[in-house]
Amino acid sequence: MGTTITACLIFDKKLLVANVGDSSCFIVKDEALVKITKDHSLVQELVDNGTITEDEAQNHPNKNIITRALGTNETIIIDTFSLNIKDISKILLCTDGLTNELSSSEIYQIISKLDNESASLKLIEESKIKGGRDNISVIVFEGDGNNDRNYTGE
Repeated sequence: MGTTITACLIFDKKLLVANVGDSSCFIVKDEALVKITKDHSLVQELVDNGTITEDEAQNHPNKNIITRALGTNETIIIDTFSLNIKDISKILLCTDGLTNELSSSEIYQIISKLDNESASLKLIEESKIKGGRDNISVIVFEGDGNNDRNYTGE
């Protein structure tokens, strides 16, 4: 049995992100949603080597096969990313239960127009409406250090 994880820490004007598996971190920067993490999955490997396109990956039958997870091996490779927090307006951490159901543009439309609590709840609600075939965990928070409006939804 294994699990995926995406975590972040804001420290010294930096956003430090770590991930294993297919849970994701996105940022809103310059009025666009940008994916920071890269999935550790069979389908992502197929995209990377040119076997399938990003569009084909969206509905690939083996989309749920991950190549890295916590708890499956004695040692694990963790990807890490460091970004300057200054130009980041929002940060989204989520499981693939969200990204399997909503496109990046749908996610952006929701988190760019709503406060963090409302956006988190709306993302979960929309994912369930579209099928909700996997667990849906969402955290949306400010990137400029304003933690007053941060919200975790599950």
